[in-house]
Amino acid sequence: MVFNKLFSSPPLCPYCNITSRVKKHGKGRTGYQRYFCTSCSRTFQTKYIYNICVKQNAMNLG
Repeated sequence: MVFNKLFSSPPLCPYCNITSRVKKHGKGRTGYQRYFCTSCSRTFQTKYIYNICVKQNAMNLG
């Protein structure tokens, strides 16, 4: 199981559909891994969590 996480292939870039030029690029606000595609120079995540209720509460208070 640990072996699969360490040596898994990078995800497919949703913009240019290339996996060979995708590199890790830190973590997002929610803690999920971010990736950078050197082919199209874009960043992306494989999973997203939207905090809509936090934004709505901030708008209601302000």
